Amino acid sequence: MAASVECRLPLVDYRLVEVVMGLRMRMEDWRDPPKAWLIDATRDLLPDAIFNRRKRGFTTPWKRWMTAIANRYAMHLHDGELKRAGILSVQGVEFASNPFDALGRPRPLSMPVIVLEEWARGMAAKRREAVHARR
Repeated sequence: MAASVECRLPLVDYRLVEVVMGLRMRMEDWRDPPKAWLIDATRDLLPDAIFNRRKRGFTTPWKRWMTAIANRYAMHLHDGELKRAGILSVQGVEFASNPFDALGRPRPLSMPVIVLEEWARGMAAKRREAVHARR
């Protein structure tokens, strides 16, 4: 969600939403809580404790993920396509190689730069393969 990607609704199809919204407006129980139908549909599949517990949030291990990605791929920036093309300077490579600042906060462009480098490497490899195949 930090990248503006909604990932909490993996089972929702827009057609299902349209049907359910249309049905809810026609049904007499439209004033029921928004998830009443979902609860009714799953009541016999899940224990009551699930339905009766308080709402709670969760925290993703984003810092661990960013660290793992940087540990695996950031070294590619040092001799990578972005540096070779002049898109990244030596200072830019050093900055983007570490996804966190001195206070442990995420650096906004570090992950996008690492992802862009991996994409550029993949494109360069395909280009080399195409050239080799023509020979």
